[in-house]
Amino acid sequence: MRQTVAIMDIDVTDDGLRVGGSARTVDLSWSWLRDHCDDTSCVDPRTGQRLLGSFGNESHETPRVSLDSSCAAFEWGDGVTSISLDRLAAVSGRIDPVHSKKHPASVGSDEARLWDSARPSAAKEPLDAGEVIAGHAVPDLVERMTVDGFAVLAGAAHGAEAVEQIASKLGYVRRTIFGDVWELAAGLTDHADSAYTTSSIGLHTDATYMHDAPGVQMFICQERDGTGGESILADGFAAADRLVRVDSRVADLLTSYDVVGEYVEPGVHLMAERPPLRVDGTGRLVQVTFNNYDRAPFHLADADADFRDAYAKLGREFENEEHWCRLEWEPGQVLLFDNWRVLHARAAFTGARRFLGAYINHEDLDSVARLVGRSGDLQADDF
Repeated sequence: MRQTVAIMDIDVTDDGLRVGGSARTVDLSWSWLRDHCDDTSCVDPRTGQRLLGSFGNESHETPRVSLDSSCAAFEWGDGVTSISLDRLAAVSGRIDPVHSKKHPASVGSDEARLWDSARPSAAKEPLDAGEVIAGHAVPDLVERMTVDGFAVLAGAAHGAEAVEQIASKLGYVRRTIFGDVWELAAGLTDHADSAYTTSSIGLHTDATYMHDAPGVQMFICQERDGTGGESILADGFAAADRLVRVDSRVADLLTSYDVVGEYVEPGVHLMAERPPLRVDGTGRLVQVTFNNYDRAPFHLADADADFRDAYAKLGREFENEEHWCRLEWEPGQVLLFDNWRVLHARAAFTGARRFLGAYINHEDLDSVARLVGRSGDLQADDF
């Protein structure tokens, strides 16, 4: 069955849909189509974020297909989903990607200590926020960020001034569409995002839709009562290291092809793309990018099925609870983490749970780390 819709030719084949668009003809398997449907059962109509697990809802069955002027609908054994023609046009309007093999030769900086269940990170007492602000504990903060990818502080004052004072020890607060210092709590309506709910949020890195994702993320707890709501951290470098050692072909795929991130709200439409595992010119893994909620449609031609399988394996590495670090919250507690390395998540909660937060550039963290590593006689005033 062939149907011409707008500028596309759509054929229903035994294996899926063949879509001829403005840039290429692409074969979209039933598995791909089930994963990329964008009806209200698959995508939150308020936030535009995905509701399905990352590559966890594939179907290899052959559905009943119907086409109209706005979408292709699929009747599966467990229900009906649909994908908009706009989404099909976006995928078929992109040229085929070019494969550039970039196998990771090493993971993280020489100072990084990867942590997971086999390589647990030694428990550390929280640093004193006042000592960080005064400059005395900045070397300790930088060491924890460099070695473990995160640091916990205690005793921070309430309000935006404390956020800015702590951020100033690593660089400066980076302004984004969320502002400078931003508030995070259930029920806020400034932006359409799953973060402003009480539901659980899976492991992810922030700002996959920005060309230069913030390198450091900071949360300061302002108010907390009720149950649940703990934060969960996972070392993305350790997960990548496990994959690299077990399956080098998977690692090659994850460093060689881009995933598209997208954020949409009234007056804003951000998009960026980079590989899940980004390596530098020496082959060193320097950034992990993974956010199922903000993952936009993409199709990698002949490499798509193999890449999707590799991406799913990476996701399963993150989702293995044996490798998680959990953090309970109380007012005045601070969490800073490397958003290029550490993934974060949140358990569902009840009651009040309110934070102030900020982003800091990665190059500024790197700068302070170089200064600390270069001189052993830095004084508090130097920060």
